[in-house]
Amino acid sequence: IALKPDYLDAYNNRGFTYAELRQYDKALVDYTKAIALRPGQPSPYSNRAVVYADLQQYDQAIADYAKAIALKPDWAEAYYNRGVIYADLKQYDRAIADCTKTIELKPDYAQAYLYRGLAYTELKRYDQALADYTKAIELGPDCAELYCLRGRVYADLKQYDKAIADHKRATELKAEFADAWVNLTWNLYLTGRLNEAITAARKGLKRFPDSEYLTGNLAIALLTSGKDEEAVAQYRRLVQIGAQRALDGGCGKDLSDLVVKRPELGLAHFCIGLLYDGAGQKAEAITEYQTYLKAQPQGKYAAESRARLEALQP
Repeated sequence: IALKPDYLDAYNNRGFTYAELRQYDKALVDYTKAIALRPGQPSPYSNRAVVYADLQQYDQAIADYAKAIALKPDWAEAYYNRGVIYADLKQYDRAIADCTKTIELKPDYAQAYLYRGLAYTELKRYDQALADYTKAIELGPDCAELYCLRGRVYADLKQYDKAIADHKRATELKAEFADAWVNLTWNLYLTGRLNEAITAARKGLKRFPDSEYLTGNLAIALLTSGKDEEAVAQYRRLVQIGAQRALDGGCGKDLSDLVVKRPELGLAHFCIGLLYDGAGQKAEAITEYQTYLKAQPQGKYAAESRARLEALQP
């Protein structure tokens, strides 16, 4: 630049380097200078849009991508990148339009199918989401995340066998993928394949021992299987990991649903009580312990329930 002050590529490349170093203010200065030197070049606009997006200045990013597209209407990546921003902003119809344009220009653009699938999923247009995830898998068959995304859609459609197959494949491709293990164990549980759910949850917990979701899935599968002591041990473990996080993740609701379906499993009320107790929600804990005692006044955990009730209401 010192030798040739109007050298566009030097500003563009230095801006890119500043952006990689997260020195965004300097990157913006260089990209803006590159634009001033040659306003008809699309790449500085696209590069500056990336920085604006990283800074969550989405309106500026969208405006820059629009300018880049106006200068180079066949630039698939610019449509895709703008589509990602629209998806992040929950403007799903616009995200779909941009990803569709990307695919028209570049039919083998796997990420465009992925993001369009995400947008279709959010709009509950499940058939279209499945088609896009399937196409993305054809283009990138070793991507565990794609199988997990498609598996979630199958689960939403209650096509649990297909969901299980996809989540299992995701764990095979990427063993250190917590969401895949969580979804696999939960779908196995929902289909009554309790022993498989327990086995999968234990495998997952070897990799993610502090996962409240996996611990909760294991606990409810054990409880439903009649393995009371192991189930209670897992709920105690869940309290140690974080009772409030477990409740926020739906463990309490899952247990409540179980009691509705299987009222004979009164022990579930004691387990819910443990979670509420651990989260400091005293009134809810008292209700659950009392409900357990009413259902099983001589149950194995009746004495502990009475002791906990006394501690909660001195």
